[in-house]
Amino acid sequence: MGTQSGSRVLPAPGSGGAKLVKFLTSSVRLGLTAVWQPRALYREFYKKPEPLRGCRSLLAGGEVIASIRAVAGVMFSPYEITENGYESQFQVNYLSHFVLTSLLLPRVKETSLRVDKHVACRIVNVSSVANYGGKIDFDELEECKVYVSTKAYADSKLCQILHTRYLDTILRSEKHIKVNVLAVHPGTIVSELWDNLPRFILVIANAVKGILQTTEDGANTIIYTALSPKLEGIGGVYIANCEIVPPNQQVENVHVQQQLWERSLELGKL
Repeated sequence: MGTQSGSRVLPAPGSGGAKLVKFLTSSVRLGLTAVWQPRALYREFYKKPEPLRGCRSLLAGGEVIASIRAVAGVMFSPYEITENGYESQFQVNYLSHFVLTSLLLPRVKETSLRVDKHVACRIVNVSSVANYGGKIDFDELEECKVYVSTKAYADSKLCQILHTRYLDTILRSEKHIKVNVLAVHPGTIVSELWDNLPRFILVIANAVKGILQTTEDGANTIIYTALSPKLEGIGGVYIANCEIVPPNQQVENVHVQQQLWERSLELGKL
């Protein structure tokens, strides 16, 4: 959805409210169900006079540098094939974000060469604790022989962390490039993403809603991952509750990382 540009001032997560982050916001419509849609947003993005403004502000000042945050997604949705012929959760939660990140990456790298050498740009993939239930099977990566919505969701979130690890490794091998890639679980939040859950689970969720995290809590976790100086220079990691934690063991498999990368380039027509 498009929104009006504006500005907000927020306490920096983990700072006890002592520091403030001021940033501009601007948005354009983004579709994720076809590989041409991230390309359309990419073209729209560069029509703007200052395409990178508002992406990230340093805690120490107002200088703006590049940050990509892959947030949008669906959860436990009914079986659906996109116009590219891919299972929808795989495409919406992972592949389209992969395409958009790949398109924007040259500008992010260029920006990293112009900022303070002690400050890195950040790419943040919003994953989920569901990644632990995933297992990548390349025989049915973008298609499902037997569809189980919870499994498809978990696999898509695991893909995000595998992408995080591999892209961060690539960027660290490039001389003078200062870009860190991180994945984050925003927390267990009752939101519209729960709409496709079975009714009895929704009843339970609403009953315990008071002890679950709010959308603001989830946003704070994402902001922490994108902005916290405690994470400066750290990449390729998975964060939950503002702490670095081990992800699904399959993330450690370099062969799986590379195979997913190559398959994603092919499926994303990059």
